[in-house]
Amino acid sequence: MVRIDRIVMQGFKSFANRTVLPFPEGFNAICGPNGSGKSNIIDAVVFVLGIRSAKTIRAGQLADLVFKGGGKREGLAYALVSLYIDNTDGSIPGEPAEIKVTRKVNANGVSLYKINDQTVNRRRVVDVLSNARIYADGHNIILQGDITNLIEMNPIGRREIIDEVSGIAEFEDKKAKAEQELARVDEKLREARVILNERKATLDKLKREEELAREYKTLENEHRKLRASMVKRRLDFFGDRLTGVNERIAKEQTNVTAAEDEIRKIDEELDALQREERAATALAFRTASRDVLERMHELRLTIEKKLSRIEYAKREIERLDDVIGTLSSTDNAVARAVLATKHKGVYGTIGSLMRTDAAYRTAIETAAGASVNDIVVDTDATAQECIELLKRERLGRATFLPLNKLNVRERSREAKELIGKDGVIDFAIKLVQYDIKYETAFRHVFGETVVVDTLDTARRYIGSSRLVTLDGELVQKSGAMTGGFFKRRGDDSGRYAKVKDELQREAETLEAELLPLQKELKELREREERDSLKLTEFEKKVGATVSRIDVLRADRNASFEKRMRVENEIGRQRVEKAKIETEIDNLNVERDAFKEFFERNEFYTEGTVETLEANKKRVLERLNKIGLVNMRAIEDYEGLKMLYDDLNKKVMTIEDEKRAVLEMASALENKRVQAFMETFDAINGNFSRIFSDLNGGEANLALEVATDIRSGLLIKARPEGKKELHLDAMSGGEKTMTALAFLFAVQMYKPAPFYVLDEIDAALDKKNTKKVAELIKKYSSKAQFILITHNDLTIRMADRVYGISMEEGVSKAVAIELPAN
Repeated sequence: MVRIDRIVMQGFKSFANRTVLPFPEGFNAICGPNGSGKSNIIDAVVFVLGIRSAKTIRAGQLADLVFKGGGKREGLAYALVSLYIDNTDGSIPGEPAEIKVTRKVNANGVSLYKINDQTVNRRRVVDVLSNARIYADGHNIILQGDITNLIEMNPIGRREIIDEVSGIAEFEDKKAKAEQELARVDEKLREARVILNERKATLDKLKREEELAREYKTLENEHRKLRASMVKRRLDFFGDRLTGVNERIAKEQTNVTAAEDEIRKIDEELDALQREERAATALAFRTASRDVLERMHELRLTIEKKLSRIEYAKREIERLDDVIGTLSSTDNAVARAVLATKHKGVYGTIGSLMRTDAAYRTAIETAAGASVNDIVVDTDATAQECIELLKRERLGRATFLPLNKLNVRERSREAKELIGKDGVIDFAIKLVQYDIKYETAFRHVFGETVVVDTLDTARRYIGSSRLVTLDGELVQKSGAMTGGFFKRRGDDSGRYAKVKDELQREAETLEAELLPLQKELKELREREERDSLKLTEFEKKVGATVSRIDVLRADRNASFEKRMRVENEIGRQRVEKAKIETEIDNLNVERDAFKEFFERNEFYTEGTVETLEANKKRVLERLNKIGLVNMRAIEDYEGLKMLYDDLNKKVMTIEDEKRAVLEMASALENKRVQAFMETFDAINGNFSRIFSDLNGGEANLALEVATDIRSGLLIKARPEGKKELHLDAMSGGEKTMTALAFLFAVQMYKPAPFYVLDEIDAALDKKNTKKVAELIKKYSSKAQFILITHNDLTIRMADRVYGISMEEGVSKAVAIELPAN
């Protein structure tokens, strides 16, 4: 068993010299006159074990523990105490069989700790010694006044001794921390619930808006899908019609080729017959005037050819007029329908109200874009009337520019700074001629568009303005570029008009050439009449040939008519094709507005167009009924819902945390009660037994409130032959004996390897002193006792006695061997 083997003191209080006191097993007593310094030995033990408070060992401060001098002795610079502990049985693991614990304090009050001559900190000393339940403030050390303190203690203070011994202070600390944590968690929970309730109210309100927004979004998507499905069906319908028209045009083109082949064959036969006629004429009239006859024949052939060509040109001109008229009405059918109303507030299209030089035509048309067909009107009321007309007559769509409402922005500084730079021609609007009354409309269409010479120039000035090149490339201010092959508006009509003009000029030229030829032929005919007798034989010979020529000419005319009919049919089919392509172009513009459905090929395939129209009407009615909605509610609701859910999770986490803290606090309280009661019961048992050994009779411990371990501790005793009394009601000696029994009971609960007692028998009579000494003697077989005493009875029962004396302020020790009893 661990015990104190010896203590070495030097310069500690009155022990100026190096003093070694060995303490064997059993009962060790230290005696001496008052003031000799015997209690300083107990103080030295407490000091080396690591006590912090100097007052506990009867000193104002640690520096007061150093020997101050006395008599002829001067004071010392430090105090040193070494305690040698027998660890033979290895109760303190990891340490040698003998442990040397040293504490040194200098005159400045600075302490130094060592274990086995190795410098350590106090924590190390406390940790090593705690393995053997050795503590500087342990209940195995009873200093002067401890018994008196216990007697004078109130019940709460006495109960706290059991608290300390049972170790429930640890539970108290943990519980206090748990209660602090619980208060913190409660505060967090309260704040979180306030915020959660606020957000719940906002979330509930936003939920309805979110539901309406989602319904609106779903209906809007359904409406778009219905419109996309209708566009798809119309595209398919017109696509099929376009295929049919192309097939008919190809078929009629074959018929044109066949008619032209017939005409070519007839022309070849006519040429052959005409050659034959000329040869016959030469043979029949070789005696007549050859020059006259040949000239008349040539004139007749020439006149016939020119008349045939004139007739063909006139028929072709009539056909081209029809085609051009039809194409023109197709290109601007909507504008024509509006202009046909003769409304005084309708002025015309942008294209019809402007003129520009041919050099700028491509650039101006590109700059105007689709706005070239925008219709200029006087007021927005007129625009509304025209729009209602187009809707009512189902004629199509158009853009109107009401002069009373158009807002025109000023040109930017960057655009103005471009003018005059290399390659920059001018603002597009300055290259167009128009009536000044339409100024607002043209500024609206052309804005700050600048015309430049080439695309390279446009690239240099990207971002400064909207730019258009002479070749028709368009560069937006944003940097977007449009270009490629440019096809002018009305190219088909222009091509036909060009052919028509050529035919008109040709017909006029032929008619002018006919007059002198016809005059000459008339003169020759008069001359011919004089020679009519000569012509009779000629006419007989060439009559059959001329008849055949007339038949062929009739056939040729029929073939021309056939070709014209076919070409007219082709023209009508091309007009139809143009109308269909216009419809398809318009539908493709609508298609771009629903491209997501076309990319996914997502359409309504069941039901008729009427069914789709009915569904579209139903959806629109529901959308109108819903009215204005907060579309941001979806995003706001999702964001707030996410925050709400996160906060709710945090609240649940805090609630879980609170439950855990409450459970921990409850578990700690249960463990605290259990630890206290186990200790209480054990000490109560020890107290009853020790009191009986000391005094006879009975004694026990009780709580003021049996079920409350925080209530005070009552010490009750019934000495032999007396009634039961509380400690406070006992006599002085009874109080001391009862208090000693209680202290011994506490010490026995967790036995220490040694006990140090300072004058515990000072207030006892001989009878009680003997009883205490006998008790110590009895227990000294199991533990080491070191007792400071004045009592002879106690000294005689000790196994080893040390006498302490003082000379010139310095304490000295001497061992006394007592005879065996």
